Amino acid sequence: MAVIDILPAPLYVEECPFHAQMKTLFNEELLDVLTDATENLTSRGLLHFDHYCVLDNDKYSMFRSWVELQAEIFVRDVLGLHLPDSEGMLMTDSWFNVCAKDGYQYPHYHGNSLVCGLYYINFDEEDHAPTYFGRSTSLRKFPEYPTLELNYDKNTRYNQLDQVIGKEGTLFLWESQMVHGYKTNDKDNRFTLSMNFMPTVMTNGSYGWKVGKLKPEERKSYYQTFKAGGVWDSPDIR
Repeated sequence: MAVIDILPAPLYVEECPFHAQMKTLFNEELLDVLTDATENLTSRGLLHFDHYCVLDNDKYSMFRSWVELQAEIFVRDVLGLHLPDSEGMLMTDSWFNVCAKDGYQYPHYHGNSLVCGLYYINFDEEDHAPTYFGRSTSLRKFPEYPTLELNYDKNTRYNQLDQVIGKEGTLFLWESQMVHGYKTNDKDNRFTLSMNFMPTVMTNGSYGWKVGKLKPEERKSYYQTFKAGGVWDSPDIR
């Protein structure tokens, strides 16, 4: 019997050459915004700081340029997608995540982006939970069409989660539709920065548009409307 893997999903990994400087800056900012944390409703012990775009601050311009360059390399050289000359990748969103001991991140994916990014600011490879990526065969979905379901009685690489242990100062990039999360965390202060990226120009040669960033006041207004219940992305199941 032969089993051949086809159509693998790429995970881009790159270490930041100036991580020590960034860790200091990010930790200082975290102390300033702790009172604005929002608890994730589906992931125990996980705090988000998504009311603003962290990397919009000019003090992060070097890091922002670096992650956008890595996203461009990932899209051009790994995914093989065409980006028009003089156009690249735009970091559209960035937010802090802090997970306490015994916390976890529920499996999810990111909408309104082409590429997701994760940067490990404070990460203990021994005790902080590694990020996993799941296939549709290993995670139950809620499709709007009839499904056939069978249970499992044997673990294989095709019905389990793939965990990848990063390390502090490492950037992960992957296609935004990939489901990801992490299991129970064994140590406080798992501190990461999440990001979304889009090409500055979306075009198939015939149709397209330019991508721009939300202004800080726009982002804050949309965030406040969402948190106040003015709009929602799922029904109330609590």
